[in-house]
Amino acid sequence: MFLITEPIGRMIDKVGVKPILIFGTLMTAIGALLMIIASTLIEFIGYQIVIGIGLSALLGAPVRYVALSETNDMERASAQSLVSLTGSFGTMVGSTLAGAFLASHLQSLGGFHEIYLTMAVVAGISFLFSLALNSRVHSKEELQESQKEGKKQNSEYIYAN
Repeated sequence: MFLITEPIGRMIDKVGVKPILIFGTLMTAIGALLMIIASTLIEFIGYQIVIGIGLSALLGAPVRYVALSETNDMERASAQSLVSLTGSFGTMVGSTLAGAFLASHLQSLGGFHEIYLTMAVVAGISFLFSLALNSRVHSKEELQESQKEGKKQNSEYIYAN
């Protein structure tokens, strides 16, 4: 995952967040669906790589980029904490569901199939939501202007209170 995150960050600067989120959700959904039919170790490893590439495109730079670039200075800490909170909540719920699926299918692959099917459904729904996002590519000038505007709003808020 760490090998893909840095190039994804560079691609965000060039093409924007929306195409990266679409790519990531699609790769994750496809990889999860392929995991259901994996029958050899090579297929299993290959499909895990597909999922890893998709998750790298989702979990690293894009979410934090949106949290930082789409909020002003006063809201950035809240946005970052929300990203952290939802990530932690997802880890907790995902682990709980995975454990429940595996426990309900002791000594069979049925639990793993349910896990990957659930993952594919969630990624598919996320893919549909990502299609509805605004398509924006921020230039460096726009980001600097946004930061100046955020600082201006922040100072106006401080002086008003």
